[in-house]
Amino acid sequence: MGTRSLTFTYDRDGEKIMCLYRQFDGYPEGHGTDLATILNNTESNGMECLSASIVAKLKTGAYNIYLYPTSVGDCGQEYEYHIYKDRVEIYGYATFTGTYQEFQKFCANQNRKVG
Repeated sequence: MGTRSLTFTYDRDGEKIMCLYRQFDGYPEGHGTDLATILNNTESNGMECLSASIVAKLKTGAYNIYLYPTSVGDCGQEYEYHIYKDRVEIYGYATFTGTYQEFQKFCANQNRKVG
């Protein structure tokens, strides 16, 4: 059984752009770390561009990463990641709100707890 997550990105008006479903490794020390690396090391031309980069960098095969309608609600996810132009919010078994840099530190701290 995997740790499922949903990741939503938002435009400058707060409208959802994308919903990405991750079947497994959706916890902060897995998916969160992957997202933090992308957010802090990717040049983008707005949130639509960043959303495309997230998909491009995470989708490596015919499994685990899927795009769902932005209206999706319950997919049995243990975590939800909400990515805005200036911050990330996590809801689920862990909660967090902060900048991209703070998000990276949060995820690194989760890795230390596990390791």
